[in-house]
This record gives sequence, structure tokens and C-alpha cells, in this order.
Amino acid sequence: MSREAVQAILAGQAKDEAWYQALFAESLLCLVEDKDPKACTDRLRPLVEEGPDQLKVHGRLLMAHAYRAMGRRRLAIFNYQAVARREEADETTVLALAALIEIGDESSKKLAQSRIDLLRQQDPPIPHLDLIEGGPSLLAIQELLSE
Repeated sequence: MSREAVQAILAGQAKDEAWYQALFAESLLCLVEDKDPKACTDRLRPLVEEGPDQLKVHGRLLMAHAYRAMGRRRLAIFNYQAVARREEADETTVLALAALIEIGDESSKKLAQSRIDLLRQQDPPIPHLDLIEGGPSLLAIQELLSE
């Protein structure tokens, strides 16, 4: 979908699922294409506050990335923690936990690593864990790239 199509959807007043998806897409473009993390966080607020649950989670993770890009570490950590604390563990949870291990304070790092260790013990373990340090897929990718 083009950026013009996304903006056309956002110009409508109906805040339905398509509108929130377009808002997420526009926010992502602000961060990645425009290199404007502030605009990204500003656009994400309605999604994070009132959007559909699954999109809210992805919006919160993107917001954390944007705060991190702005150098606003505390706000990034706060948003990563909000995603990581969710009971349901999916790819957003794993990404948030990995980010907390990377940029969090000692307490955050310890809690994130503990949660990852617990998730690895699940039967079956969630597949996204395989891309975190020490996972077989990550090791295979690293081996492939070192050849």
C-alpha cells in the first residue's frame, strides 16, 4: 500500500481497524523512511491509547523503538517493559525482552533474562526465542555469514 493510500485512510474520521492499521503504517514510515522518531511517537498515541489490542502491542513496541532512537532511554525502557510484561508471549514480547537485556538497567536486564529462560522451558518453546543470543537459528545465521 502506498503512503498516499495510507494517508487517505487516515483522512477519514472512522477509527476502525483499517484506520488504526494505517496509523501504524504511517508511524512506521515516519520512523524508518523519514527518520523522524518524534513524529512516530506523536502519531502512535491514539493507537496505543485506544486501538485494537493486538495493534496496541505492536504500537507500543514501535513507540519504544522510536524513544530509543531519540535517546530517551527511560521512556524506551518503560514501553519495552509494558510489552514484556504481557502474559501472552509472542514475537513482540521476545523483541521487548531482548531490548531490555540490551539497554535496561541491571534490574530490568535480570528480569528480562529470567522471563526468557522461563519461556525457553515452555513445551514447545515459542519459536521467536530462537533468534535471541544462543538460539540455534541465530547461531546458524552467524555461521553462514562468517563463511
